[in-house]
Amino acid sequence: MGQKPPKDPDALYRIRTAVTEGRYIETFHGIERLNERHVNRLEIKYVLLNGKRDEIRDEFSKEHNTWAYRIEGPTLDRDKRLRIIVALKSDPLMGDVARIVSVIDITKRGRDEDR
Repeated sequence: MGQKPPKDPDALYRIRTAVTEGRYIETFHGIERLNERHVNRLEIKYVLLNGKRDEIRDEFSKEHNTWAYRIEGPTLDRDKRLRIIVALKSDPLMGDVARIVSVIDITKRGRDEDR
């Protein structure tokens, strides 16, 4: 693996486009976190479409050679505040696919806690 690629300045737009067009999936880890934290898929979708990117918390994965972007925001009913970690994967036939890597309920937690 060579140098890490630069962060995508259009990541939030690309994530929202993929979600709007139904091109998003949860990883195994993402599904585990979703279930253990009692978060549903509608809450995830809402936050991805309406939340804000926390660029300072973006992380590069050497293992997957890609950036993981943090999207944070309240759920529609505002009873939770979520941090969703998303990686983008480009598919030549489908376009961008947003992969939900992890889901964190930060409603009652400090901002520095992850995973």
